[in-house]
Amino acid sequence: MSSSEGDFEALISATRDDLLRYAIRRLDNNEAVEDAVAETYVVAWRRWTERPPSDEQLFWLYGIARLVLANVQRGQRRRIRLFDRLAATHRISRTGDQATNDQLLSAIASLPTDDKEALRLAYWEGLTYRQIGQVFGSSENAVELRLRRARHALRVRLQGRLEQASKRSNIQAIPNIQEKVMEQ
Repeated sequence: MSSSEGDFEALISATRDDLLRYAIRRLDNNEAVEDAVAETYVVAWRRWTERPPSDEQLFWLYGIARLVLANVQRGQRRRIRLFDRLAATHRISRTGDQATNDQLLSAIASLPTDDKEALRLAYWEGLTYRQIGQVFGSSENAVELRLRRARHALRVRLQGRLEQASKRSNIQAIPNIQEKVMEQ
């Protein structure tokens, strides 16, 4: 192990808890917090030769974390906008229900790669058919057809996932009902 690697490991040991607290106060998802802190250290390692003196390194990391967190928050806002656009298109009510959001994201993830990307470009990035055609190197008509098929596939997958979730929640509710009946 080089002295740089040892110094970097010492920096991580000395600052990890501080960075975690910094990120926790700004993000509401523990997984995102861990990812943001890890990304902060990746950027710090890449910029290791630019690091300030030891007594200023935590603040340097805070500066890096601030930019990383801004990217994470932008990504979260994009996901919310994507959900809202898709929910409006597919007439899903947005109740803030994480399970429904998870079902939607899972349904999107199950689509072929190009269909996912086309939906993201249309709904997340707000691109027109012409602009998406430029990204894919295809015509507006081809994009329109791809999006129509992708939306249909998404609707079918999402409906299936929501029905499965509904059945599971009804099945799980039966023992609770039985317990209440037995108590009376």
